[in-house]
Parts: sequence; structure tokens; C-alpha cells
Amino acid sequence: MKRLPLDTVLGLLALLTFAATRLIGLAQYPIYFFTDEAANTVLAAEFLDNGFRDQFGQLFPRTFRTVRRSA
Repeated sequence: MKRLPLDTVLGLLALLTFAATRLIGLAQYPIYFFTDEAANTVLAAEFLDNGFRDQFGQLFPRTFRTVRRSA
């Protein structure tokens, strides 16, 4: 039987370690979604729909300003 080179063995070991640290206990991880996580996606969709202008009409803004609403 042919032996694998050391770099292949170490690469496979690294991949297995990575997969194990991401998958072990995954079912116990609480899955939730905050609205602030969706805000960037909504801003990006509006940016594309408005012809690369932000919500204030500026073409290709350097930053995106947000409008705060009182709770």
C-alpha cells in the first residue's frame, strides 16, 4: 500500500479538525435572526433598485447613512 505524503496527511487532518469544530454541537446552537442583520441586505437591494443611489439620492455614496426611528 502506498503511503500518503506528509503534507496531504496534515491537510486532511486540518480539514477534519475544521469540520469537527464547526459541526459538533450544531443542533444545540440557537438559531435566530435579528432585524439589524437584515438591514444591510435591504439597503443593498434598494441600492441596486435605485440605480446605485442611496436612500437620499446620492450616487455611489462612500457610506450609507441610516435613519433612526424612535421606538
